[in-house]
Formats: sequence, C-alpha cells, structure tokens
Amino acid sequence: MEFREILHEKDGHVVTITMNRPAKLNAYSEVMVHEILRALADARDDDAIRAVILTGAGRGSARAATSGAIFNIRRAIAGTAWNRCWRCARTCMSW
Repeated sequence: MEFREILHEKDGHVVTITMNRPAKLNAYSEVMVHEILRALADARDDDAIRAVILTGAGRGSARAATSGAIFNIRRAIAGTAWNRCWRCARTCMSW
C-alpha cells in the first residue's frame, strides 16, 4: 500500500501506523485520515495482526486538524470503519 502522510509497517503480529507530517506537528488532514482508515481496515482484515500502534513522527502529536480539513474529516469518518473500529477498541479495552 502506498501512503503520502503516514508510514505503515507490519512486524509479526503488530502494525505500526506513524502520522508523518512533522513539519505540521502531525495535524490531521483529510488525506491523513483516509490513509489511517485504509491502514486500520488492512489491519482488521489481516488475521495475523493482534495489535495496532498509532504514533507520530517528530515532536508533535496530532491534536488538531488543519483548518480546511475539519469539515471534510468529520464527513469522511461519519458512518465508516472509523466508528466501527472505535467501538471495537472500546470493547477490547474493557476486557
């Protein structure tokens, strides 16, 4: 899989997704959100994967979105795998 704004690495049973926009302190963009969703869907569909690590490159952590992307991000994740992944993660964390 080719990505522009994230790094995606599989190592055994673990997938690491690295937000890779350090110059922007890894602020979410519409492209990044779609890439994260694709990487999460790939991990979900791979029976060998047992854990996903989400991290950021450089010193910034993604706590914001670029101003032009906020509306598009909300529209992109509404009703998609992101919501299903979040519900699944909350269920798994309650074990």
